[in-house]
Amino acid sequence: MGFKRLSNLPVNRQKIKDDLLSGAITAKQAGEALSNLPPIWQSAKWKKKRDEIIGNVCAKCGMSEGVMVAQHHWHPRKIRDIMYCLAQDAGVLLEFFIEEERRCAGFEAEADILRECCPKCKSVSVTYRKKAQTWICHGSTGSVMSRRGLRVCGHVFEKPEEIMAPSKQAKRVHAEQKRQVYDKAKARWWAEVEVRFARQAVLISLDESERYLSLVDVKTYCKKCAFKEDKFGWQEELREMITSDPEVAKLLAIKEMYFQTLKQIGNESHS
Repeated sequence: MGFKRLSNLPVNRQKIKDDLLSGAITAKQAGEALSNLPPIWQSAKWKKKRDEIIGNVCAKCGMSEGVMVAQHHWHPRKIRDIMYCLAQDAGVLLEFFIEEERRCAGFEAEADILRECCPKCKSVSVTYRKKAQTWICHGSTGSVMSRRGLRVCGHVFEKPEEIMAPSKQAKRVHAEQKRQVYDKAKARWWAEVEVRFARQAVLISLDESERYLSLVDVKTYCKKCAFKEDKFGWQEELREMITSDPEVAKLLAIKEMYFQTLKQIGNESHS
């Protein structure tokens, strides 16, 4: 499959970088030029260097029989992912734009019908229990732990009160309004990210491409070990993070204690 060439744009990564640094092309043009280049791993230079690096012994299991492959332990990121990381580091967060759009919109779901509610917290998330002949509240403003691990009101009562609340149709309209707010906020946020970080992201992408081309992060693996690492490598990375960073280990321990506590509460409620 051929790649479309744009005559007015540079045709190799070094030229793209030089033109971007000199201001001869914009970040958008540089991105277009990069997208029209063949993938790095299809270049003859890269294939030749890869074949030279592949050894005769698997660096993982030590086996010397069978087909050996070049196993990559690092890959370059996409330009959009780099821009997202730069925006996060700079505090340009999508959440701020969403909150700003919500304030400008200033809407809530229309309360258009009378509904049963909890006398304590006024939540309409209530259920009638036929056997007990009582009502129970599932409102989210409470201190009772549900079986799903969520804090709910949990108030039990014999007769509900009534308040004006949104109907299902009003909730659907409100959900559509929220989606429109999110789409508008995301469009504004991404436009801001592109203006501020596109040039820097393209330059970082070019540097990462050079690192990938250098094959400094490649080891010789047998096909079996390469398959295992591709499928289960994230587990080893997590173990390394726990070993090297005490804070990660602490957070995971707290999370485990939390779920064990929820499990114990659930067992006690059933006994």
